[in-house]
Amino acid sequence: MFLISCRRERDNSEAERAQHLKQIHELQELLREKESQFLALEEQVFFASYFCSTFYVVYVMSLCLHCHYISIFPQTGHSL
Repeated sequence: MFLISCRRERDNSEAERAQHLKQIHELQELLREKESQFLALEEQVFFASYFCSTFYVVYVMSLCLHCHYISIFPQTGHSL
């Protein structure tokens, strides 16, 4: 009877170990997916910030040119 109980417990332990290994592999796969999603978002943020900063520089330059135009031709009353 004791031997049967030990075998049953060992079988249960092996099944539990196999289940834990499966969960570990699933969590590792989920982590890889999340890392991939994070890298994609990080790339999007990088390009968005690059284009926004580029747009801002162009906007400031156009304002400077506009102010320069007004200072050169103040009587015309024209605006860009």
